[in-house]
Amino acid sequence: MPNVTKVFGFLSLFAGILMLVGEAWWQQNVLLILGSGSVFLGIYSIVLSTERYVKAEAFTASFGSEVENLDRIMVGLEIDGKAIYLPRDYAGSPRVFIPARDGGPLPDVRADPVFVTGSGSSSMGIHMLPLGHSLLTYLEEELEAKVEDLEPSAVAVMLPPLLTQGLGLAASVEIDEVDLTFTVQSPICSSTCKRGLKACTNVGCPLCSCIAEALSRSLGAPLRLSALQYDLPTDRVSGRLEKIEG
Repeated sequence: MPNVTKVFGFLSLFAGILMLVGEAWWQQNVLLILGSGSVFLGIYSIVLSTERYVKAEAFTASFGSEVENLDRIMVGLEIDGKAIYLPRDYAGSPRVFIPARDGGPLPDVRADPVFVTGSGSSSMGIHMLPLGHSLLTYLEEELEAKVEDLEPSAVAVMLPPLLTQGLGLAASVEIDEVDLTFTVQSPICSSTCKRGLKACTNVGCPLCSCIAEALSRSLGAPLRLSALQYDLPTDRVSGRLEKIEG
């Protein structure tokens, strides 16, 4: 899509220049107006598409290393549980708890520890800032609103166009705030899912993490990433969240 926009911009710019240098005296006033508008539209389209492309490339370049580093930690510490996204009320700021094993009650994380220890493996794990937190913070700036102040239905409607048309990070994003499911078609997601990283399937790449954190914060409830699957034929990632008792 950015390439199409850029081509349109160059064509508009070229047409505008031709209009501005038109030689027929009786056309000069009309061509001056049309030509100036086309030049402006061309320059604006080129700049806009380039800005979006740079933003998308910058985000994409930083995603891979974050997921891989988390995966190395999870493998080294034998962390196998599904991530639980926590709203601000649980630790003072949005966090994700990745238990060593699934099951058991949510541990007390009010002291905001990095490594959580408990009586059982389900109460032990890693407590950290979600991988998609920086991306969600950027989206909040675009929305000029905190996710906590939005209804879940508003999150489901407003986030997809920002991630697709706004930043160009995905071809499509669908969020169901009632069933707590989402689907994403993006090279960012598929590139990590194809590698079969534990950090991807159990926690989610920054794009999926951004959606999970947004739903958790808008609902004001802990959400477990119960399933995250990649479908090769459609190149789509499907995720399912579930509310858990605190």
